Amino acid sequence: MQEPKKLSIGEVKKVIYDTIPKANTAETYFRTLKQVYDNFKEDDIYELLKKENEIIQYIEKQYEKLSTIKNKLCGIYKVYSLLNIESIVLKSKIEDYKVSLTIQEDKEKENPIDKKTIEEAEKIVNYFKNEMEMMGEKIMNDTDILNRWDKMAQLYAVLKIYLTYGMIRPSEIMDMKITDTDEGNDKINYINVVSKKIVITNHKNDRKGPKIIDITDQKLNGILWKGLDKYLITNHNNEIYTCSSTFSKMFKNNFDNHNPYDLRKCISSLAIH
Repeated sequence: MQEPKKLSIGEVKKVIYDTIPKANTAETYFRTLKQVYDNFKEDDIYELLKKENEIIQYIEKQYEKLSTIKNKLCGIYKVYSLLNIESIVLKSKIEDYKVSLTIQEDKEKENPIDKKTIEEAEKIVNYFKNEMEMMGEKIMNDTDILNRWDKMAQLYAVLKIYLTYGMIRPSEIMDMKITDTDEGNDKINYINVVSKKIVITNHKNDRKGPKIIDITDQKLNGILWKGLDKYLITNHNNEIYTCSSTFSKMFKNNFDNHNPYDLRKCISSLAIH
């Protein structure tokens, strides 16, 4: 009976250098493999690569930086690929580290998010929460505010959306229609109170299709019913805003000189922090 073929470290080295066009890259991949090889002292590379979980754990213990761990795992994964060996666990682990690095990079982009900045963000968000609560109390005492769908009702709904669902741009919300159907609304931004969805058709990355937010807040959806067949927010002439700057100006006049971008940035900073 013929014994299963074994693969030496030298043979794998040749595969790596013959396949990878850039010498520095090939050297990096091989150096990582050699490090793992020396640790496990397994002469047959086929047998070594069966220790997938152990290899991952070993590399994670050797390094602290997420980027270094991810790069080392990628180097090992390349060896699996070159030898046509499936590696589901390792591939999944690399994806996890990519996500972690993206979160870390987003956090660093916001830096310096120091204590003072976070305190300022919390202060602004709490200000808007208090404003929303006060408007909510006035609406409860005068339900005709909703029936008229006047400015207070509109702003209450806008704040409720921002503080519950976060990152919606002023340009996406300033001409948003409240409706009870999807039919005929495929080219606009709208809120469907029946399906309980905010559908943002026109947005920064609209080539990827509409952004859809499920309305999970029943109170908000009940309030939006009062604005059925109207626009979420209108100017003093009951007309939609034609540009985000006029919408922002109205916002500042009503909320202590804070514009909607301030609120979006604070919500974002707190979420990332």
